[in-house]
Amino acid sequence: MSQHAQLPLFGNSDPAPFLPENEISLLALAQIKGVGFTTVKTIFDTYHGNLSQVWGANSEDLRILLQHARTPEQSQVISQIQTRSKMLLATAREQIQFLKMRRKTSIIFRGTDVYPESLYHLPDPPAWLFVEGNTDILYDPAIVAVIGTRDPTEHGIQAAKRISLFLVGSDCIILSGLAEGVDAVGHQTAVDYGVPTIAVLGHGVGVVFPASTSGLRRQIVELGGAIVSEYLPRDTYSSERFVQRNRIQAALSGMVCVVEGRLKGGTAHTVRFARQLNREVFGTRIGPPERIPQQELLEELTSKGAPVFDLEQPRDREALQTYLDQHLHLQARKHPQRTPRIFRGVLNEIKRLARDYDVTQDDFDWLISQIHQSTMQEANDDAH
Repeated sequence: MSQHAQLPLFGNSDPAPFLPENEISLLALAQIKGVGFTTVKTIFDTYHGNLSQVWGANSEDLRILLQHARTPEQSQVISQIQTRSKMLLATAREQIQFLKMRRKTSIIFRGTDVYPESLYHLPDPPAWLFVEGNTDILYDPAIVAVIGTRDPTEHGIQAAKRISLFLVGSDCIILSGLAEGVDAVGHQTAVDYGVPTIAVLGHGVGVVFPASTSGLRRQIVELGGAIVSEYLPRDTYSSERFVQRNRIQAALSGMVCVVEGRLKGGTAHTVRFARQLNREVFGTRIGPPERIPQQELLEELTSKGAPVFDLEQPRDREALQTYLDQHLHLQARKHPQRTPRIFRGVLNEIKRLARDYDVTQDDFDWLISQIHQSTMQEANDDAH
């Protein structure tokens, strides 16, 4: 019998209804030294999604549970759970208020009505999701993951921009991992055009990585997008966590688009998860294959019969639009298509600054004069 099968399951065997105490218990447990993501997830599974039951557990049940989770310093953890629960829960209540009010962050638990149905397609659905920003966007049926290497060539950057703009213009939601490279291009294109996008992290929502994406992350939330993580808020990144993050990207998406990537990189992991989940996978490029510096994954897609669209070719663009319509049912969208506007994101940023600071008419006049000078300079440069 496997070790997992030997783990006793305590409490009611029926799935637990959503309890506000679950959020508080999650953050309370995360405060205990030696208790990390794996331990809390084991507690969640053991008590069928009702974390609050751990506070009334006896020492022997806790010892078996912590042994299964391979939790260090088990005696000290048991003591903390049994003797410091009131203080831990009180602190967690303050943390919940901070997350909700200041960070616009929600916690969605598996087994509740608001949990994204697409995640149940995974053999190991996340026990919970921390979502900073708009939770409703996770249920959008037209989510497309735009994925690729953290170190793209110039060709890859341009291809990522071109496909991202195409998807924005087709009323799709771009999802990626907020890494540098192709991920950042996809998110930035959505932000520049003022439309929502989804970023799935390989670390906790309280960690900003890489630092270069901090401003982009703020804009994603402000524009109605979402930052998503299954990890505890202060959990740092690791290669294993990035791989596990990729399964969530594949599950939340209706389709997956490959720009550039290697056969053994993180992009390939997302492709593998997508195939296991029967998600449509396609590639995109600009120009013929011989012009593409990094084409390992694109060649692999072609060998598997997946389409790779050349965005320089009108026929390929038409075929891609038909492909998206067919698999995402874009024609049946309930809301009208959002016409992409390159300055929409800039306008939202101007509104934010005007709201947060004492902006005067002189400030606006200066901005208008700078825009005029810049456009005149561009016109003169083009003329020469």
